[in-house]
Amino acid sequence: MIGFPFIADQTYNALRIENKGFGIAMNVHKFTSDELYTNIMKILSDPSYKHRISLASEIFRSAPQRPAEKTAYWIEHVIKFGFDHLQPAGKNLNFFQFYMLDALAMCIIVGVLLLVLVKKLVSCAAKKMFDLQKPFKLKEA
Repeated sequence: MIGFPFIADQTYNALRIENKGFGIAMNVHKFTSDELYTNIMKILSDPSYKHRISLASEIFRSAPQRPAEKTAYWIEHVIKFGFDHLQPAGKNLNFFQFYMLDALAMCIIVGVLLLVLVKKLVSCAAKKMFDLQKPFKLKEA
């Protein structure tokens, strides 16, 4: 495969193809005809690409159930046992727990405290720096 990502998640998918050894990712906006030809010839002549994709296909096809069989199993399961035991654990959480508002509030508080601390340190440092630059006055007796 040669991946030419255009939008959204296609860049990620093209890079995954390349990382898994299934093909080559190319930049659709910056490629030459020579580069395209070279990559096509590389894919066609290098048997490692065909081997890796064949292995991935074999792994995918070795699933114990086909999608239709899996669907039929789960429909029969729900008919026989109901669906209460299949509910997500988050269903029983209240609003604050589900959205982790306590953790969010803690992060905001720590962030604000850090900002206040930095502001104090900067203002203190600036005050010291500008106080040192004032000319020295002699006290009159």
